[in-house]
Amino acid sequence: MDDSELLGLRRFTLTCALIVGSWALAGVSLDPSAAVPVMGFSFRIAHPELLPSGLALGAVYGLVRYYYYAMMLRSSPYRIRRDLLDALTPESTVLVKRRRIPMYWGPTTFQTKTWHSEHEETDTIAQNIVEAFPKFVRARVKTTRTWRQGITQEGDEYTSFGLTVEIPVRCRMAAAFQDLDYSSAVWLPIAAVVTYAIRAGSAS
Repeated sequence: MDDSELLGLRRFTLTCALIVGSWALAGVSLDPSAAVPVMGFSFRIAHPELLPSGLALGAVYGLVRYYYYAMMLRSSPYRIRRDLLDALTPESTVLVKRRRIPMYWGPTTFQTKTWHSEHEETDTIAQNIVEAFPKFVRARVKTTRTWRQGITQEGDEYTSFGLTVEIPVRCRMAAAFQDLDYSSAVWLPIAAVVTYAIRAGSAS
């Protein structure tokens, strides 16, 4: 599924969820005897109570497909950032050893765990980290290339490269909003369908 198809699926799912949720919260009802004009023709809906049920099914179908194609087959923004953070070591010792770096709070200065023999590799990692975290209120991710020298067992000198990374908390908080928006086609249909089911159950 390409980006345009995924965007269309997202719009369909969110539209169904918003209609179902609004229908349930506003207590909308349709008169079966009322005529609905469409392109010059009048239609009557014999079972209007089935409309929200159909939209709820559409929302559930859309969220399942979106979750599969956008969050399982693809790397979500959260997953990309999670993998990048897992490859870093915080300079602060506040975190307990073996504990994962929190996504939206915690230390702001890190070092890369792996050193590379070519600086181009670290430059690529630096670019990926900068692109993964959104800019927010003049705060942005900063990376600095570092290096160290050593001697091989054969007595040859070598240079390896790493990174010092600074990720402001403001950027990580902005990432939370991005993750919330990206996953809205999953949690919003669930909330809408649950609300509709509760209202339908209380009305029966």
